[in-house]
Amino acid sequence: MDGDKPNQYSKTDALVLFNPHANTATANMLIRTEFIRTAARLADVRDDQGKLKPVIMLAMPGLVRGSSLHLTRQERKLIKNGQLGPAAKEYLNTVSYLGFGRVALRGASEGADMALSAGRHAYSSNLDVESLAAGDVVGVENRRLPKLALDFLSSGESFQASVEASDIRAQRKAVGAKPYSLARDIDLAQFAISIPYRNIDLAQFAISIPYRTNWNLLNGISQDSFADQMRGLLVEGKIDKIAVAYGGEEDTITKPKAIEPSMNDLYHEYGPDSFTSIKIQGVGHGWGDELPLLAKFYMLGLV
Repeated sequence: MDGDKPNQYSKTDALVLFNPHANTATANMLIRTEFIRTAARLADVRDDQGKLKPVIMLAMPGLVRGSSLHLTRQERKLIKNGQLGPAAKEYLNTVSYLGFGRVALRGASEGADMALSAGRHAYSSNLDVESLAAGDVVGVENRRLPKLALDFLSSGESFQASVEASDIRAQRKAVGAKPYSLARDIDLAQFAISIPYRNIDLAQFAISIPYRTNWNLLNGISQDSFADQMRGLLVEGKIDKIAVAYGGEEDTITKPKAIEPSMNDLYHEYGPDSFTSIKIQGVGHGWGDELPLLAKFYMLGLV
């Protein structure tokens, strides 16, 4: 997105946002993207030529306005084993094809896992990464899919509270007034479309049939891959500013007891200034939908 004055925006630098699992280019995700673009403009985030930076939203695979990833059998196997690189590279190739060469990678939930993988593969798409912000990474512990599904489902209350805390009319309209409104089901709860789960809603199951990519991705983020991804980034040392954020004890996805030991090990190995970690007390996994809070996190390393 480059607003209504595209000539004011960079053609070489961009903010790249990876959507959460199964979140296509829905109204809610478009509003999120526009909010981040506006925040970047107000924060005066510019390239070396003084141009504002546009925001590119990377939609996940899905029924309506979703992405199509063309993956080989071997690539799908890698993703199922927790290596999201093949999917991240396809998205990055699109960004490179658009002519951009320098990017800031951002993502929340599965988008955070994808951003970490993208940071390690950007060079193969001829992209330089100036900074990376990963909010509420999912792959911080090994979980069976039913357990991961239940953890996601239990984040519903947190999601609605975050939307209310944002107090943005357009977002409330896009999401719906009720915690499990139709818009809510189509958007955030689409993670369930990939799970052959006995109690799954019939419509969601029907939607899942053509999208085995989401099934592979869900398997991927059920693996404990966070520490390995971070080590890869820190060893390579190509990204100067890396930030990781997660919620408090209410967070059912990125549980502090799961991610904090890994971060302590990483700090011990690479030093206290190797990356920034932020624990957001009093919020659950849905904090990514509290748009002012998400924007503040996404601006780290840019202003």
